[in-house]
Amino acid sequence: MAQKVDFPFPLRYNRYKGSCWGPARKELNDAVLQDNLSKMQWNLTVDGQSYASSIATKGYWPSGRACVYAGAIIRGWTAGRTYVVDWGFTLTQEINDGWGSYPAGQYVWRFTTHVP
Repeated sequence: MAQKVDFPFPLRYNRYKGSCWGPARKELNDAVLQDNLSKMQWNLTVDGQSYASSIATKGYWPSGRACVYAGAIIRGWTAGRTYVVDWGFTLTQEINDGWGSYPAGQYVWRFTTHVP
């Protein structure tokens, strides 16, 4: 079951510096986060091509809560083109983050970005 949220508005992209893309999760505490991460696979595609292997950064936000993010910097896009970026994660089984439950499946956020 895919849960997809589409953001049709354009996002900024700096063709010289690139653009950072990636999903994040916030959990009740570190034990819940670690358990949920074992049931999660990060996803990143640009125009249907997977860049999941490029997701290199995972760390904790200094927010006082257990959070994790995964991201990739994408460079080399062609000026004048529009790209579709899908990012998110796949849950291999149901998780509970301490506030709510999320069934197994894909959770995808779609962004359309135009490179000026």
